[in-house]
Amino acid sequence: MKKVSLFVFAWLFLYPALSVFAQPTERLLHKAYTYSVKGKWDKAFKKLNTILTDDSLHFDALLLQGDMLLRTNRLQEAYATGRLLSQLYPDSLASWLFLAEVQTALDSLPQAEQALFQAYRLQAESPEVHMQLGILYAQAGIDSAAIKHLDYAYEALPAASALRQEVLFHLGMLALEQDKAEQALGYFNQAIQEAPQFYLTYVGKAYCQYLRGRPQESLQLLSKVEQKAPYLLTQKDYVLWAKSLYSLKQREKAIKVLRLLPEPLPPEGYQLLARMLYESKNYEAALAYLQKAIPLAQTPQTLGSLFHDQALIYLALKEPDKALNSYSQALYLWYPVAQKEKQKEHQGVLQTCLYDAGKLLTHYFSADTLEQIRREQWHELALTLLYEGKAQEAEKVCQQLIALSPDDGLAHQYQGMALLLQNRASAAEKALLNALQLQGADSALVYELLAECAIAQEDIAKALHYIDLSLKIAPHEPGALHLKAYIYSLKQDYTTACQWANLSLQYAPHEHEIRKDAMRWATAANMCEQAQEHASLLLETQVYALDAWVCKAHCALIAGNITQAQDYYQNAAAIDKNHPEVKSLHRALQESREKATAGQ
Repeated sequence: MKKVSLFVFAWLFLYPALSVFAQPTERLLHKAYTYSVKGKWDKAFKKLNTILTDDSLHFDALLLQGDMLLRTNRLQEAYATGRLLSQLYPDSLASWLFLAEVQTALDSLPQAEQALFQAYRLQAESPEVHMQLGILYAQAGIDSAAIKHLDYAYEALPAASALRQEVLFHLGMLALEQDKAEQALGYFNQAIQEAPQFYLTYVGKAYCQYLRGRPQESLQLLSKVEQKAPYLLTQKDYVLWAKSLYSLKQREKAIKVLRLLPEPLPPEGYQLLARMLYESKNYEAALAYLQKAIPLAQTPQTLGSLFHDQALIYLALKEPDKALNSYSQALYLWYPVAQKEKQKEHQGVLQTCLYDAGKLLTHYFSADTLEQIRREQWHELALTLLYEGKAQEAEKVCQQLIALSPDDGLAHQYQGMALLLQNRASAAEKALLNALQLQGADSALVYELLAECAIAQEDIAKALHYIDLSLKIAPHEPGALHLKAYIYSLKQDYTTACQWANLSLQYAPHEHEIRKDAMRWATAANMCEQAQEHASLLLETQVYALDAWVCKAHCALIAGNITQAQDYYQNAAAIDKNHPEVKSLHRALQESREKATAGQ
């Protein structure tokens, strides 16, 4: 989401017109605002300083000052002003809206949300609050919530409100990020029709037209904004300008645009410069720009495309070993299994498949060497995606690996893991059984995963069969021993479950999750002494382990020690008195007291 300052927002709380009876302060404030709209920052700040010298707490002056600081990218000073406003004027909607805007610009999204909640408490139906929430959620990538709040704001705002165009702009940018260029164009055109002087919309439309393959129109729109409201254009917008020129085969002009920008540039700016210099055979300069871009990359895909470009440049410089290293890193970060339409933002300005560098590397390295590197990096990538919980992406990588080498046992194993994470147990079982027939798979782990597939299919007998096969290969594997304990707990055989959990803890004594399960199963088996021992060990390193305090309290109740149980309950309640287990414990304590009283 493009970050913008809501310059029309400040205007809502200031004086849009002056009467003949306006006071000197009002006139100064209006002049400062007029200068700020025209981007004449020095003059605007000078007028504000005059006001704030006489009255350092003047609300409107502070608000406009903060807005100007935000628009000139002096974010820390803007934040200090926002904090001051919220402390001095906590009942002002504008104070919290501005503070939230600054925190959004600083990427402090949870703090921005809290500020907006304060504004919401003041005026729940305020369209300005909903607009800000929409912008915040769009930046956080929560598109459904963003659209909901932006739609509300648009419907609630009066037809004459300048903020309607702001809302349409953000709805358009959201549509662009969702690859809905035609829908985005509709929003931008509507905003331009309603308010031709709202030039921020022209910037959004420029992005839209570039993505629609109309770079000439993109240039015209950006040029219009530069003529009418140049202060609205960011570095990223000038990178778009250069991209449009490049698309029109005006490479030298594009290079000039980028080289005039103050550094650091956005990564895509450096990458575009590198691409154009690469085409001009100025390889050393191209490499220097890529090396500036790499530390700035914010996504694995962007970083991967940069390493791929770097590999091509190293090849041009006749440094194949360095090229191979860059290519290897690109393989891990940027794999060509995502659909092309999903890669628009990240695939890099080279607009090529990853195999371009790989193809050139065949002049220096054998096909077997390159194939081995590709497989190793994609294995590592698949495993990373699995650990990150990105099962669908991991599955795509595995499909690519299997297509390249059907007898890759490890690829089938990772595919099974990805399918299992997606709750597709039957398909996962098939992939894992295939893995067992091939080289490269970890047989003990595969059998353990097959046991999990059987559990998901509620086939306990098969689960026990598979976990026994796993333990036959690796009898001291804590994870497999723990899983066998869990299977017995599903059969409600808690005594046997405890035996296997305790065996697992012999090999992994510091695994808290295993110990928690052992504690629960011991409690369920009425083995209070053992349960208390596990609870005490947990509390040595996890004083806030709520379930351990609950366990000790229950065991104390079973032993008839109500006073001790009460003490343990107090510790649990201090952590979370509304937790279901704590509430259940509270009821059990009350019942025990009533019984004790009745027996006296």
